[in-house]
Amino acid sequence: MDQPCAAPFFVGPTKARLAMARELGSTGHLVGEGGDVLFSPPPIYLADLARNGQFPMLWRHCLAWARLRTRSPHQLFRRAMTVGVRGWRGELRTLASRIETGRPAGRESWEDDWIAYWPRPQADWLTVRARHALAGQLREAARRGDPAQDSACADVVTRAWLRHQSRTMDVVRHLGAELGIEVHAPFLDPDVVRAALSVPAHLRADPTAPKRLLRCALTGLVPDCVLSRRTKGDYSGDAYRGVRAAAPWLRRLLADPAVADHGMIEPAPVRAVLEAAIEGRPVPWGPFTQLLALEVWLRGTRTAVAPP
Repeated sequence: MDQPCAAPFFVGPTKARLAMARELGSTGHLVGEGGDVLFSPPPIYLADLARNGQFPMLWRHCLAWARLRTRSPHQLFRRAMTVGVRGWRGELRTLASRIETGRPAGRESWEDDWIAYWPRPQADWLTVRARHALAGQLREAARRGDPAQDSACADVVTRAWLRHQSRTMDVVRHLGAELGIEVHAPFLDPDVVRAALSVPAHLRADPTAPKRLLRCALTGLVPDCVLSRRTKGDYSGDAYRGVRAAAPWLRRLLADPAVADHGMIEPAPVRAVLEAAIEGRPVPWGPFTQLLALEVWLRGTRTAVAPP
């Protein structure tokens, strides 16, 4: 791809699903890419409520989320107020300062990580030069930013994640084409996106009824058991099994990483994360897979280190 993308690291399960669809005689397949992003607004919408002065509604939502997550509603409320006052440009500057110090992700409170514009980067992986360069870019983005975006940050973040999901879909559609299956992602359809984003984020969010807008739209069109299910898929087990199976290849990949040659990361902390994943210990999957994607992309071809 023209940019680093982590999606190719998850082609195994996708190929398995598409292959089963083909064996069952299907020539088309629907996927849910974009559904969680579009119909479950990012928690930063709480900061939008604070910035727009909707304090009673903010407190009700904080109280509901706190009960669901067994957290303090007061801490959620304070975090939302802090972020709302700072705005996304202020948060960029705060993030820049944290990156410069090399502060590892996870040092902040749960509320700091949850009500945020973006996932916290693994600053302790970066070289000093990379940290200063990234911090400089963040400050420049804050300087050039449009203050009008501060009042609807949840939608700004949602659109950014939808763009990411669209890039993932490029990979999925390519895999489907190889198997003779046309893959569709209805939640990424432009008309669906426009319709959903026409509803304010705080009305799309409901701690007591996940994806309320989607449930309302599909009532009577799909079986009730689909709309009322309380479970959610968890693919972390597949990720751990995949890392263990590919351990020799991954170790070779990170033995002399191109990202280190380019002065971006310190290899030792990243290798430690790989070993933790192989052993089944908790790891930051998002940053780790992004780094692997960057490594492969920098090398220009996956045959540089033959995969298993």
